[in-house]
Amino acid sequence: CCAAYYPEVEKALALEQQSQHEAALAAMKELTKKHADKPAVWGYYAQFLYNSGQAEQAEEAVSEALKLNPNFGMAHFLRAQFR
Repeated sequence: CCAAYYPEVEKALALEQQSQHEAALAAMKELTKKHADKPAVWGYYAQFLYNSGQAEQAEEAVSEALKLNPNFGMAHFLRAQFR
């Protein structure tokens, strides 16, 4: 399911680990533009935002995932984890 975009997720996470937060954030935002119809992309973005201390934006990303798929398990898990 994630093969088309997961390498881009890994790249963004690697940038974050290298303390290149702005580049990682830009990569994640670009991912949500290129694959806006994929709930998992919004889930990865939400997790990234939450880990960066941006809880409100993370909740918004989870909401986007749930708009695309109300039964998306990752989004429900993340929402519970955030709260």
